[in-house]
Formats: sequence, C-alpha cells, structure tokens
Amino acid sequence: MNRHLTAGVSVQNLLNSHSYWATAGVGKALLSVDRKGGYVEVGRTYMLNLSYAF
Repeated sequence: MNRHLTAGVSVQNLLNSHSYWATAGVGKALLSVDRKGGYVEVGRTYMLNLSYAF
C-alpha cells in the first residue's frame, strides 16, 4: 500500500472440495464413523493480513 504498510489476501479451497484428514495415535478427540480416526473438512477459508514496518 505504501513503503511501510503492506496488505495480503489468501483464499484456500476455492472450489469448496472435501478434504479427508487421517489421525494417528491413541487420542480419540477426532473419530470417524468407523472409529479408526479421521475427519472430513469442507468449506473455503479466507485470510486478510496487514503488516506495518517502521
């Protein structure tokens, strides 16, 4: 934007596809229907950031 201020934009999963994440270990916080561990994540993620350097 100027010499000291910068801006950034990021969009993840633009086509809104499903992502499967498998988990490993003994923790049971995230379990799938078959109880083997894992979950499905959907949806877009937007991020806007501003940085100022002085």
